[in-house]
Amino acid sequence: MVIRACRTNVSWEGLVAGLLILSALGAASMANDPPDFSGLWKLNSGSSDFAGETAPESKIQRVEQRGNSLDVTIDEISGGNPAHGTSHYTLDGKEGVNVVFGNPLKATVTWEGAVLVMRTWGDFGGAAILLIDRWSLSPEGKILIIARHFEGRGRTVDQRLVFDRR
Repeated sequence: MVIRACRTNVSWEGLVAGLLILSALGAASMANDPPDFSGLWKLNSGSSDFAGETAPESKIQRVEQRGNSLDVTIDEISGGNPAHGTSHYTLDGKEGVNVVFGNPLKATVTWEGAVLVMRTWGDFGGAAILLIDRWSLSPEGKILIIARHFEGRGRTVDQRLVFDRR
């Protein structure tokens, strides 16, 4: 922003009020920008709610968000077995496909305000599944919360997964 000195009849009060309005507009614009989930996130099992399901021994998510692109790499150990996977999404609601353990699953990602909503569905191991993840960040950006809804294999499960920024 360039400010030039000029003679005008604007009072200090008017100038201050104008600057406050510009500042508020800038803050409102920033507040409407979607959050950036990029980072390395470690599952906090003690703060999470697995809804009766077995918690993994460890889970790390690496999230890379660039423009309209979201890449998620997961390293998890569950039941003593390590698993690794990477998924790619676009943030514009367009349908995409990720292959998870040999199973092609469709997905869309949309925004509801500051909440990222990821819908995943398809056939996984011979059973139809639906997974809806709602991602949100704590105000300081150090905690990622995923409210997960799962339907499939004859059951419905709602979990709350809490990740700490590493």
